[in-house]
Amino acid sequence: ERALEGRESITLAELVELAPITEGLSELIAWLLLASEDARHTISDATDELVTYRLPDDERPRALRVPLVIFRRAEVPAPHA
Repeated sequence: ERALEGRESITLAELVELAPITEGLSELIAWLLLASEDARHTISDATDELVTYRLPDDERPRALRVPLVIFRRAEVPAPHA
C-alpha cells in the first residue's frame, strides 16, 4: 500500500524499482501470488513486462519476463473485462 501512495496503480516492474527485491525469485513469485489472490489487481494474459533486479549480495543484474501485473489501491476498482 505504501508504494501506491499518491497513485491509483503500479506495475510489478515499477514496484520492484521502488522496493527492491532482496529474496530473489521467491519474492517475485510471492508478488505474483498476491496479485492473483485479490480481484482489485490485474494479471494480463496478453501483455508482459520485464522485471529487473539485483540481489543485495550479488551485483549482477537479473531479469525475468512476467505477465503484466497491475496493483491497485483498495478504493480503485479493477476494470471489467
